Order: sequence, then C-alpha cells, then structure tokens
Amino acid sequence: MLDHRTWYQDVIRDGFVQAGHARPDDAARRYVMLRDGAMIAGMLGDVTTAQRTFAAGLDDLLGN
Repeated sequence: MLDHRTWYQDVIRDGFVQAGHARPDDAARRYVMLRDGAMIAGMLGDVTTAQRTFAAGLDDLLGN
C-alpha cells in the first residue's frame, strides 16, 4: 500500500511540475491529503458536500 501511495504522489507531483506549479512537492502532498479526506468524508458523510469541499480545496491549491 505504501508503494502505491508513493507512486500516486509522484504521478501527482509530475502533473504539478508540468503545470508549472511553483512548489510541486508541497502541492502533491496537499492534493493527496485532500483526496484522502474527501474519500473518508464521502464514506462517512454527504457525498455531494465532500465533492464540493474537495473541489474548493483544489481550487485553493491551484490558486484559482
């Protein structure tokens, strides 16, 4: 499981690098944590709220 998580975070980091993000390592860690939280929130609470909150967090991360 740790190998998959490391691989996934590396893939996300590469995406931030390609997008020209100023701090791709930090952005990747934050994205993965947002995703983890969204998955748990969707399982334990309202899916629509989890989706909206995740999208808002991603907008913040991307500076939108």
